[in-house]
Amino acid sequence: MPSPARRTQILAALKARLEQISVANGYWTNAAGHVHHGRVEVTADDVLSGTAVLALIPGRATKREGGRRMLLDLPLAIQGLVPADPVNPLDSVEPILADIKRAFFLPADEQLGGLVTHVAYVGESVTDRVSGGTLAGVEVEANVVYWEQYGLPEAG
Repeated sequence: MPSPARRTQILAALKARLEQISVANGYWTNAAGHVHHGRVEVTADDVLSGTAVLALIPGRATKREGGRRMLLDLPLAIQGLVPADPVNPLDSVEPILADIKRAFFLPADEQLGGLVTHVAYVGESVTDRVSGGTLAGVEVEANVVYWEQYGLPEAG
């Protein structure tokens, strides 16, 4: 059986970073056990029972340079939902926003153990609750740069 594709390895490593988000690990929120690769249907009950729900969503990878060995840019969005404070709903997203950035952009391992050239912060946005809603959201955008060999997606 061949090795997993480099992209698969990268996404698994980044998801594992987000799965570390828990109060027991020194974070503000508890998202461990509620991290998904891709968008999932979420209800207020899901979030209220789990404190935070995160989704790691890859975008379209584009070739930056190279021939047989390609340097690729992979845009990612990390979306988080939390229970909204009824008086100041946007205050609710600050802890999960800080936790996502702290877990995802580790200065001690910017290259994911050699899988990537780097993981770069692109931007962030917050979403207020919809009228009558109970959830507030945040999205952190990142870009992952990595090498892949043409025809050998598992090789860098």
